[in-house]
Amino acid sequence: AADLGLPALLLARFLMGLGEGLALPTIVHFLAAWIAPEDRAFTMACIATGANLGTTFALLVCPAIVAWASWRVVFYAFGAAGFLWGGVWMRLARNGEGGAGGGAAAAAFSFDVRLYKKVVTSGACWAPMLCQFCDGFGTFGIMHWLPTFFKTEIGQPVQHLGITFLPYLVMALLANVAGWLSERVRSQAGLSLTAVRKLFSCVALSGAALFVVLFSRAQNKESAIILVTLCLAFKVLAIGGFEATYFDVAHPKYAGTVKALGNSFAALSGIVSMAYTSAMYEHVKSWRLVFASLGAVYLAGALAFALLGSATEVIHFPLEPAEHPDNFVIDESL
Repeated sequence: AADLGLPALLLARFLMGLGEGLALPTIVHFLAAWIAPEDRAFTMACIATGANLGTTFALLVCPAIVAWASWRVVFYAFGAAGFLWGGVWMRLARNGEGGAGGGAAAAAFSFDVRLYKKVVTSGACWAPMLCQFCDGFGTFGIMHWLPTFFKTEIGQPVQHLGITFLPYLVMALLANVAGWLSERVRSQAGLSLTAVRKLFSCVALSGAALFVVLFSRAQNKESAIILVTLCLAFKVLAIGGFEATYFDVAHPKYAGTVKALGNSFAALSGIVSMAYTSAMYEHVKSWRLVFASLGAVYLAGALAFALLGSATEVIHFPLEPAEHPDNFVIDESL
């Protein structure tokens, strides 16, 4: 696509994003049907571990591939791996019967306008979506401007540090701990599921806020590396918090659709974050202040979940009858 010019490259990137955008909602959709409620946080933790290990692997291996062959080989290799795994998935994945939500009930995505009306009028649904927005806002801002921060504020180009993989490795190691810990706290402390979700969401985002502010004040590369890693590591606790809430608030039939809406908020946060951080730097001329301000966004997410968050199912199957019989309803099976 790069050889065909910018329009072809942008089209290829758009199609790639279109495929990636389906991944997490589909995962949530299947897990809601396959996995019992008490095991969902740990299952999501396993998936997060795989995702972060994949990123770690890519950051370690891709430079060697580029040095050995070319950057094109990186894309060919990962594209071929995707096709291979897609074939394995299509062969092995099944619509289970029974399970947490019942295979038959959970085997369809819904495009029912009543569902979207229920989502936009429910604080329990807004809570994880707002958290995803705030989480994405802060994380996009950090990761996009991290090389600039190290170069201008620390005096060390990030590509010379050799640790770009470190935050992802730490997140991979901690993800399963976070999933296990959330279930352990629930069973041992006798807390309600809503209390556990609120606890882990608030600790995750408040911890990220604290460490991004401390990172913005770092004076040397060692402390900066440690603090930004801790910031991103704390976010892993969200696996036992708002990341698992999509399973709780919606019947398994609709969990994937609600998660898709949350992912839309996360994608939007990247656009807004880039615009905000660029504009703020032009105003204050300090990357330290820009990074410190991201802490307030993380805290806003924690506050939103503390006020609105719930692990109670609010979107049931079947949906309530439509108020107007001519409402447009489409229900397509997988």
